[in-house]
This record gives sequence, structure tokens and C-alpha cells, in this order.
Amino acid sequence: MQKKHIKKKNYRVILPILFILILLVSIIAAVIFFSSDFYGDRSEFKEYANVQLETAQMFPLTEKTKISYEFGNAASYAVKYKSSGDETVENFRRSKTEELKKNFKGRHLKIEKRSAAMIIDSTSCRANNGTISLAIYRIESEEKDGEMTKTGSFIDTYIFDEKTHKEIIPEQTLKKDYRSLCSQFLTRYFEDTYEEKELNNGWQAYLRDTSSNFNKFTISGNSITFYFDEDTILDKSQGIVFVKIPGNVMKDDLRNAVLKRYIFTDRPMVALTYDDGPGGDAETRILNCLENNNAVATFFYCGSRASNYSTQIKRAYDLGCEIGNHTWSHALLTKMKPDKVSSEISRTSEAIKAATGEYPTLFRPGYGEYNDSVSSIAGLPVIMWSIDTNDWKYRNGSKVFSSLSKSGPLDGKIVLMHSIYTSTAEATELLVPWLKQNGYQTVTVSELIKHRYGEVPKNGKVYR
Repeated sequence: MQKKHIKKKNYRVILPILFILILLVSIIAAVIFFSSDFYGDRSEFKEYANVQLETAQMFPLTEKTKISYEFGNAASYAVKYKSSGDETVENFRRSKTEELKKNFKGRHLKIEKRSAAMIIDSTSCRANNGTISLAIYRIESEEKDGEMTKTGSFIDTYIFDEKTHKEIIPEQTLKKDYRSLCSQFLTRYFEDTYEEKELNNGWQAYLRDTSSNFNKFTISGNSITFYFDEDTILDKSQGIVFVKIPGNVMKDDLRNAVLKRYIFTDRPMVALTYDDGPGGDAETRILNCLENNNAVATFFYCGSRASNYSTQIKRAYDLGCEIGNHTWSHALLTKMKPDKVSSEISRTSEAIKAATGEYPTLFRPGYGEYNDSVSSIAGLPVIMWSIDTNDWKYRNGSKVFSSLSKSGPLDGKIVLMHSIYTSTAEATELLVPWLKQNGYQTVTVSELIKHRYGEVPKNGKVYR
């Protein structure tokens, strides 16, 4: 009896202790859980994302701000944006957002038992000079030991012409020397705002007057906000740094209207030319490619085809392409009498004038055959070529592109192609993006002569 009594007494002591231990463990687990910023379901992710957006305070909330949440095991997303009201810009924003999500998800699907989050915050604003700015900011985080840890923050900005809806480069909305003012103003700003120990070593390099700096900005009214990547001016922990420069400071550097095109005279340039058009469906593809890549070319049209494709000629003209005369019937002018030569050229010029409202600015003879008499009658600069792609012979887009891309430096070259072949359209769709990726600017023939020959094209003079 006494042993049983002792046993019961032990239970009375042990049970409360076990209860207390279980309670303590539960409390500790709860504290850890609720103090962690790791999320377990859509509702918790939404709370986490909202905290990240509020902490970043990159772009303020407005009546037009919208937020969407997407919870997933491998990767979750929150997308906050303010609509610009411009369909082209909104389509661009959606496309970029989906591209970012796809790339992020692709990277993290390979990581087992780890969650990742990308918080995207974007905004748009309008300037007084007819531009729309779009900024897309994102925070990327990964789960480590039950905690969400930020791995980086990034920002990209884009400027669009409100009239044409095309994306433009900084120099089309800001004057050529705007970086000099920015360098002076922002260097003083950071020196006055932060102590030396707060600034990164070498921070001044990101504020020098060079083409690689001051390319990320948005314009609202006349004020310009410049953005600096993390770990450039300040420590990485400070994230993206942004500074708003008042309109009265930038007033002399902000263009009153968007510059239609801007040519960097110190960068490689090439003139693509197309003969024998208007080229129907093939030329439509060529024009689509040029438009999609903000590129231009020079088209030498035959007058006999012009009346049937006047809208195509006008489209090329409106895209900023240069229009040239390629005779009425692609005739061999050196075998013709002067009055016939004159008719071939003048009738074509009138057809182009009827389509565009302007006379052609250049002349290219059929088969590339000319003499002094032909040049004199034409009364226009005579344009030959420095590279013949032989697209008319190959009729193979990949082969034409390959031969051209391997032909050596293209800077200052005039390239001959024909807009009537589907294969040439295919070659163009490969060539134009390749030129951009390799640092080339596409320019019209007259622009090439101006910036590489240093002269305005002269009537009767032959260029190649």
C-alpha cells in the first residue's frame, strides 16, 4: 500500500511539470512562428507582401493603384501598379511583369523545399513635354531557416513618346548635355545629405558625366527623379536610392517636345537600303520589323508599283525612313535617250510625291548603271552601295543574314537588299535585332553621309 501511495505521489509531481513543459514549448513555437516573416498560405503571403511594399515606400498609393497576389510553393508574387491610362504602355508593363515572373519562377523551381517571393511595384507618370515614364521596381527574397531574406532589389525605367507610343532613349527627351548638370547637382546633393562614412567607396563613379550614368529616371511634369541601383551610392542594405530634381533646376535640359530621332555620332552606324519596292507582303514584314525595333532604312521605289502601294510608301515615310527614286520601270538608263531617262525619273518622283507629300531625296539607277548624263538628269545624289547581300540570288534569309553578319565591321556601310522577297524580310527580322545587340545604329543614307562623310548629300555626286 505504501508503494502505491508513493507512485501516485510521483504522478502528481510529474504531470504538472510535463504540462508546464508542453505549454512552454507551445509558447516558444508560437513566438517563433508569429515573429517570423515567413508565410505559409496566401493570406500570410499577402500580409508579408504588404509589409514589404510599405517598408520600401518606393511609389505612393493612389486611387488608381492596384495590387494582385499570387501564392505558390516555389515562388510567390505581389504586383502593385498605377495604370498610366495608355494602352501601349500598359501592355508593355504587363509584358515586362510577366517576363520577370517567368524568369524568377524558372530560377526557383529548381530549389527544393524553399520558397521565394518577388514583390513588384510599378508606377507611371506624364511629363509636360509629351512623354510617359514607367518605372518597375522589384524586391526578391528567399526563405532561409524559416525566415524570408531579401536577396536584392532592382529598378528599370522606360520613357515613351505620348504621340507615337514608341519607347525612346534619354537624349530624345533630355538635351545632349543633361548628364553634366546631373553630375554637378547630384554630387553636391549626396555630399550635403550623407556623412562620408555612409557613402560607398567609389560612389563618385556613378555620378560622373558619362553615357553609362543617369539613364534611369522618370519625368513628372517638369520634375525628374533619378534612380541608382543598390550598392552603388549607398550600401546594399539601403536598397534603391532615388533623388528628385525640381523642374526649375532641369528646365534648360528638358526638351520642350520629343526629338523624333537621335543619332550618336560617335557610335557605329549602318544604312540599310531596299530596292525595287513597294514590296507588298514582304515589305510589310520589313516595315513591321523596323517599327518594332525603332529602326529606319532607305527605300528606293519603282514608280510603276507606287500607285498600287501608296499606303505602304506613306507608312515607310511616316516611320522616318528615307524615300529614294529607283526609276519608273527599273530601266537600264545608260541605254536610253535623255528624254526617256527624264521620264523614267520624273514620273517616279511625282508618284512618290503623291504618296508622301514630299519628293524623293535620293536616286539609285536600275542595275546600278549610270553615267554623267544620267546623274545630271536625275538632279539628286546618286546612291550606290558598299555591301551587296545578293539576296536576289540566294533567296535564303538565313544565308543572307549569315553572310552579312560575318562580313566584318559595318560602320559607315550602305547595304543593298530588295524589299520584294519574303526571304529578305526573314533576313531583316534576324539582322535588325542583331545590329542593335552589337551596338549599331540604323540610319538613313542621308544621315550616314552627313555623319560619316561630313557633308549634306550633293546632287549628281555618287556615294557608295
